[in-house]
Amino acid sequence: MDRRRSLLKIAALRSEREQQVGVNCTKGYLQLQSAGLLFEGPRTLECLFRYIPSDKMQVIAGFGIPMIEIHALTTNQLRVYCGGGNATVDIVPGDSYLVDVAYDGTTAICYLNGAEAARFPVTGYKITDLFRIGSDTYIPQGSLVFCRHYNYALSAEEVAAHYNDGDPAGYILPRNLKNIKDMAFTSKTFEFDMDSPYYQRVLESGELESGGKYRVDYVVEEWDIAPAVIGSCGISCGVLSTVGTQYWPNLSAAKLGENQYVVVDTKETGTPYMFVYASNPSDTYTSRRLKVTVHSVKMLGCVAEYLPQNLVGQWHEKPFDLSGITTYTWTGETDHVYYQELLLGRFIQTGAVVMIKGSVSDYQNGEPFVYVGNRQAMIPAQNGSFTLKVINNRDNINRIYYYGGVHLSDRRLTITIDSVELIPDVALSLLDSAKQLPLNGEYLPPLLQSDGGYDLAANGMPQIIIK
Repeated sequence: MDRRRSLLKIAALRSEREQQVGVNCTKGYLQLQSAGLLFEGPRTLECLFRYIPSDKMQVIAGFGIPMIEIHALTTNQLRVYCGGGNATVDIVPGDSYLVDVAYDGTTAICYLNGAEAARFPVTGYKITDLFRIGSDTYIPQGSLVFCRHYNYALSAEEVAAHYNDGDPAGYILPRNLKNIKDMAFTSKTFEFDMDSPYYQRVLESGELESGGKYRVDYVVEEWDIAPAVIGSCGISCGVLSTVGTQYWPNLSAAKLGENQYVVVDTKETGTPYMFVYASNPSDTYTSRRLKVTVHSVKMLGCVAEYLPQNLVGQWHEKPFDLSGITTYTWTGETDHVYYQELLLGRFIQTGAVVMIKGSVSDYQNGEPFVYVGNRQAMIPAQNGSFTLKVINNRDNINRIYYYGGVHLSDRRLTITIDSVELIPDVALSLLDSAKQLPLNGEYLPPLLQSDGGYDLAANGMPQIIIK
């Protein structure tokens, strides 16, 4: 067994008795029955791995052939399954592949390294009872860098962005695709007549996230607006005057009585909203009748990410001697201090891993973070201690910076930096390009690491599965 596999197995074998029920990581692969992953409807399974040939078929990741699964065949080919259908594409030994299998409810599309490689209709899709990465029988020979689940079908543009010009390991998911929450939405019916207001709220602003992506399932039950005005009747979502919409300019577009959905986005800044619009009542109409039932609102994004994270070796150097203000309290929007700089007393080189320990107290508001070189790492926005592991990506760095949040935003919290240490003996993941990976909260919780792993439970909160 090479060192790479040995490290993965060591991580997997830690404290079997403390595993979460239903999760098995004791044989160097992951198998789980998380309700957070076993859901109906569109989804995308995304994996980055290195292909090393074998005389046996290799299970990379998946839920089984009736749902979605990715196999590497003995013929230097990749086969993806979805709902019993499948597609096969050629791959090259020794190369790394970002594989996305996007299922939209009727069709599966396989993307390879950011480009569409195959598509096929899906007729027998079935939710299975578990998810696995790797296998104890059909063992992947190459390294797995990450595996992600999305609760919608990624677009071709999104997949291309994730490939990141050939460096998918260095891509950081946008904020609006992370921290997905259950909307707990109950069906609502909205009715308009000649005297009704212009719009009615689907959700209050406080129930939405700025920069969020949402799927709205609805049915137009009645539509009688004359004369019709294009672009003034439909579902709209956004902030201020910038919106994502699905308008019904006529009865045909409304698809009366049909169950439909629209994906809408709020923007990054401003107060988010989601409305059902009827034509402006100030216009002249001979009739104005609209009835829409919104069955569900679902926040879209990455619901789970599994990353065999870097395993830490022994410390061979003492902590840095910090100079500067190690504790600072931000008092709100009028606080003009953007960041605090801490000198380390000596230089760190490109590729070195730095561990930062500290705490947050008196937290009321703000999205704190640190910078090491050009690498940002988010500090948990809550009271308590934190430990961040960050890979420096610049030469001859001798300082770090910590921030209470975006400049002149409402930052009300105290940050204390207790120590900064160099971790020189690190197994830089299972793929050479993994030096691009931040080792912190920029990603959802990792699958395996030397001090624990996580699983996304049904309520969306991470739970420790190995300690």
